[in-house]
Amino acid sequence: QAQATQLCIEKERSFLLVTPTGSGKTYPPLIASRWYDKGSTTVWLLPMLSMREQLVKRCKEQGLSFELYDTPSTPLNAPSNLIVSIESTAKEEFTRYLEQLCATQSIARFVLDEAHLLLTHESFRPIMNTLSWAGQKSVQVVLLTATLPVNLVERLFEATGLVAPIVLRMTTERRNISINVSVLDGSSAVREEVISRFQKARESHPTHRILIFSRSKSEVESLATSLKIPSVHGSLEQDVMQSILQSFRDGTELALSCTTCLGVGFDVPDVSFVIHAGLPWDLLSYAQEAGRAGRSKQFSPA
Repeated sequence: QAQATQLCIEKERSFLLVTPTGSGKTYPPLIASRWYDKGSTTVWLLPMLSMREQLVKRCKEQGLSFELYDTPSTPLNAPSNLIVSIESTAKEEFTRYLEQLCATQSIARFVLDEAHLLLTHESFRPIMNTLSWAGQKSVQVVLLTATLPVNLVERLFEATGLVAPIVLRMTTERRNISINVSVLDGSSAVREEVISRFQKARESHPTHRILIFSRSKSEVESLATSLKIPSVHGSLEQDVMQSILQSFRDGTELALSCTTCLGVGFDVPDVSFVIHAGLPWDLLSYAQEAGRAGRSKQFSPA
């Protein structure tokens, strides 16, 4: 983290930072923005809308100005942190806005959080194949992730147009998370096991938070109905999703049934149980989703 912070302060070299879930990967660029950037803008490229809330929260904690690109100011009044969904980068007005910032050397860095999603989502989100411009702007690019195997590093660099960036990698194991796998026969058995584990978790730790991940929206909603808990998926309106997530954060709701939209960038300290209803999409997704648990360093099954 110290090396990453120093690189952000210097702004000379692009880099990839691979550290465990819950380790505070976003803090190096936030620290540089808070104390060293002198009016320059950090442009955050977020692959999931559900990641906005956490980043906004951290900007507020650091006393940093920020804007969502939905309603950007003029380049002359650009904030310290500009939060942009990856889908917005395809818009012509965003390209013009970015060019104006680059022309006045007003961009401190581009930060791509959960950068591995460029590779794992590219088959069904074409926008993920269009970000090579980031490495061609003479601006520092910071790639953040907890789940990027060594064999995928070069592919990520190609996807972002980077040549020979620095790689900072820590071991990404989380020793306080217990991995538990049940082999079951059929969807009905899976559903019964999920409900059983949910009920046992509720009984043993009635004040702790629980996340249940499913692959499909229909299964998410079905489990939510059966367990009488809210459901979260990418089809929700942004304000509805934010309201549900806030209820989860403040303890009004202690369990959510969700898709992978909460598998990255969702940091709630008291999540003690993560349950998967069936197989995750892949091992990278599983590592991210399991990593929602145990962020207060408590022992957590996933």
